[in-house]
Amino acid sequence: MSEQQRQDDLHARIDTHAMEVNIHGYFHDHVADQPNPEAYMRSLVPDPAKDAELTALLDTLDTARTTFASDQTLLELRRKRDKHLASTDFTQVADSPLTAQEVADYASYRTYLRDLPAQDPLPADVDDFTAWLAKQ
Repeated sequence: MSEQQRQDDLHARIDTHAMEVNIHGYFHDHVADQPNPEAYMRSLVPDPAKDAELTALLDTLDTARTTFASDQTLLELRRKRDKHLASTDFTQVADSPLTAQEVADYASYRTYLRDLPAQDPLPADVDDFTAWLAKQ
């Protein structure tokens, strides 16, 4: 999958879940003083089998929250990755003051950075060049 396709997919997922997240916000506003909002909302349904629509909505909200958190994690990872890519742009220009080996190391590091969003599971953080090089 190309980078553009990944970005389009991410935006589509965010758009798809925006309504569910807004619904979650509505419920959260009305039960914010509860220690466990989902448990409180589920307790409002005396018999979940009799109110499958509310139960399905609650399940959708759980899924939306998980997906939204995952998407936020990916966006934060990309932000950090983009910062590291920008800070190493100078290493790949023709008049770079680096040795051929350093240029090759930075090129490999930049490939690592570009490949981060495709990793499953996502790494917890983005290594800077020194940390990445130490692991090689």
